[in-house]
Amino acid sequence: MKLLYTLLFCLPFTLAAQCITGTIVDASDGTPLVGTSVRWGNTTQGTVSDFDGKFQLCGTGKDSVTLVIAYTGYDTQEVRAMPGDQLGVIKLAAGSQVLEEVV
Repeated sequence: MKLLYTLLFCLPFTLAAQCITGTIVDASDGTPLVGTSVRWGNTTQGTVSDFDGKFQLCGTGKDSVTLVIAYTGYDTQEVRAMPGDQLGVIKLAAGSQVLEEVV
Protein backbone atom coordinates (compact mmCIF):
# COMPACT_ATOMS: atom_id res chain seq x y z
CA MET A 1 0.00 0.00 0.00
CA LYS A 2 2.88 2.38 0.76
CA LEU A 3 4.25 1.73 -2.71
CA LEU A 4 0.93 2.72 -4.27
CA TYR A 5 0.83 5.99 -2.30
CA THR A 6 4.44 6.71 -3.23
CA LEU A 7 3.74 6.17 -6.92
CA LEU A 8 0.61 8.34 -6.83
CA PHE A 9 2.55 11.07 -5.01
CA CYS A 10 5.37 11.05 -7.59
CA LEU A 11 3.13 10.99 -10.68
CA PRO A 12 2.47 14.76 -10.79
CA PHE A 13 6.20 15.48 -10.55
CA THR A 14 6.94 13.10 -13.39
CA LEU A 15 4.32 14.73 -15.60
CA ALA A 16 5.50 18.22 -14.69
CA ALA A 17 9.02 17.33 -15.77
CA GLN A 18 7.75 16.81 -19.32
CA CYS A 19 6.56 20.42 -19.69
CA ILE A 20 8.44 23.19 -21.46
CA THR A 21 7.92 26.64 -19.92
CA GLY A 22 8.94 30.19 -20.75
CA THR A 23 7.94 33.85 -20.90
CA ILE A 24 7.51 35.80 -24.14
CA VAL A 25 8.19 39.54 -24.19
CA ASP A 26 8.62 42.38 -26.68
CA ALA A 27 12.33 42.72 -27.51
CA SER A 28 12.26 46.53 -27.51
CA ASP A 29 10.61 47.27 -24.16
CA GLY A 30 10.20 43.94 -22.35
CA THR A 31 6.41 44.04 -22.08
CA PRO A 32 4.73 40.62 -21.97
CA LEU A 33 3.06 39.48 -25.20
CA VAL A 34 -0.39 38.16 -24.29
CA GLY A 35 -1.84 35.44 -26.54
CA THR A 36 1.38 34.51 -28.33
CA SER A 37 1.04 31.20 -30.17
CA VAL A 38 3.53 28.51 -29.07
CA ARG A 39 3.27 25.24 -30.98
CA TRP A 40 5.32 22.22 -31.87
CA GLY A 41 6.94 22.69 -35.27
CA ASN A 42 4.91 21.42 -38.26
CA THR A 43 1.80 20.78 -36.13
CA THR A 44 -1.24 22.68 -34.98
CA GLN A 45 -0.86 21.46 -31.38
CA GLY A 46 0.28 24.02 -28.88
CA THR A 47 -0.77 26.73 -26.47
CA VAL A 48 -0.89 30.50 -26.05
CA SER A 49 0.85 32.75 -23.54
CA ASP A 50 -1.12 34.14 -20.59
CA PHE A 51 -1.54 37.72 -19.31
CA ASP A 52 2.07 37.74 -18.07
CA GLY A 53 3.45 36.31 -21.33
CA LYS A 54 4.06 32.92 -19.71
CA PHE A 55 3.37 29.59 -21.39
CA GLN A 56 3.55 25.92 -20.52
CA LEU A 57 3.59 23.22 -23.19
CA CYS A 58 3.30 19.65 -21.88
CA GLY A 59 3.39 16.18 -23.36
CA THR A 60 6.25 16.77 -25.77
CA GLY A 61 7.64 13.23 -25.47
CA LYS A 62 11.26 12.36 -24.73
CA ASP A 63 13.12 13.87 -27.68
CA SER A 64 14.18 17.39 -28.53
CA VAL A 65 11.44 19.45 -30.22
CA THR A 66 11.26 22.66 -32.20
CA LEU A 67 8.83 25.25 -30.87
CA VAL A 68 7.38 27.80 -33.28
CA ILE A 69 6.57 31.07 -31.52
CA ALA A 70 4.36 33.50 -33.46
CA TYR A 71 2.57 36.76 -32.68
CA THR A 72 0.87 39.12 -35.14
CA GLY A 73 3.17 41.99 -36.07
CA TYR A 74 6.31 40.20 -34.83
CA ASP A 75 8.89 37.96 -36.49
CA THR A 76 8.22 34.25 -35.96
CA GLN A 77 10.92 32.52 -33.94
CA GLU A 78 11.89 28.85 -33.71
CA VAL A 79 13.44 27.49 -30.52
CA ARG A 80 14.87 24.00 -29.86
CA ALA A 81 13.95 22.56 -26.48
CA MET A 82 13.98 19.35 -24.50
CA PRO A 83 11.06 18.14 -22.35
CA GLY A 84 11.37 19.72 -18.92
CA ASP A 85 13.28 22.80 -20.18
CA GLN A 86 12.66 26.17 -18.60
CA LEU A 87 13.43 28.53 -21.47
CA GLY A 88 13.29 31.72 -19.42
CA VAL A 89 12.56 34.94 -21.31
CA ILE A 90 12.11 34.77 -25.08
CA LYS A 91 12.26 38.14 -26.83
CA LEU A 92 10.30 38.65 -30.06
CA ALA A 93 11.30 41.49 -32.36
CA ALA A 94 8.74 43.62 -34.18
CA GLY A 95 8.18 42.36 -37.73
CA SER A 96 10.00 43.93 -40.62
CA GLN A 97 6.90 43.75 -42.82
CA VAL A 98 4.39 46.48 -42.13
CA LEU A 99 0.71 45.70 -42.69
CA GLU A 100 -1.10 48.02 -45.06
CA GLU A 101 -4.41 49.71 -44.49
CA VAL A 102 -7.50 47.86 -45.68
CA VAL A 103 -9.76 49.97 -47.90
